[in-house]
Amino acid sequence: EAVARKHGLSPKTLGNWVRQYQDEVDDLMVRKQNETKQIQQDAAQFQDLQKKYEDAVKLLGEKELEIHILRDLVKKKYPDWK
Repeated sequence: EAVARKHGLSPKTLGNWVRQYQDEVDDLMVRKQNETKQIQQDAAQFQDLQKKYEDAVKLLGEKELEIHILRDLVKKKYPDWK
């Protein structure tokens, strides 16, 4: 009340402003927390996808090597095979 009177305001007006500010700050904090949770979920999903990609690339390399070895074996057994 003293602060409001010191600045020539109605205590009710100052109280309304304070509540409005608190509501806005609370809304911003909730939004920020939701954004932070989403970023954490996105980061976890990205890491999971990155691991799956690396595993797939490794498996592809192994399969290509296996195909190369099998082709060499077939060529040795059947030299005319293309």
